[in-house]
Amino acid sequence: MNKLINETNDFGFFWSCDEIDHGWYFGKIKILIGDIIYPVENDEIYTLQIVFSNLKDSFINKYYPAGITKNGEFGEKNFNANEWGELALKDVFAIEVTELGGGHTQLGLCMGYSGDSERLFYSFDNENSFNEIRYPKGTVEKIIFSLPNFP
Repeated sequence: MNKLINETNDFGFFWSCDEIDHGWYFGKIKILIGDIIYPVENDEIYTLQIVFSNLKDSFINKYYPAGITKNGEFGEKNFNANEWGELALKDVFAIEVTELGGGHTQLGLCMGYSGDSERLFYSFDNENSFNEIRYPKGTVEKIIFSLPNFP
């Protein structure tokens, strides 16, 4: 497995390229958030260039479902899963992980900024509940943009 993780070993990706078919690269992917590796059990094969390009596009074209305020800072506000689901949580943008989800443990990721830190909100239950982990600003984006580009 290939790996790309931050210096503190609490955010990153593991992947393998198991097959190439007509220019499409397929393999397994796992994401490390804190001390959790998602998905725990995984035999699924993903289209690597779709997953990686969607992750990167989430930072190129940030989508704030509830909009963004003038300063764009989520700050120290409480993250509320119900407000997120009702598109009422301003200054939090979605991170596209559609193909990584699936089944009863579907992954959800979104992020807001607070000063020099980024607040990564993650869900393993179809966005019914979220946990949070904080990183220095730029950590998640740097790792995501360091993922390989496939032709």
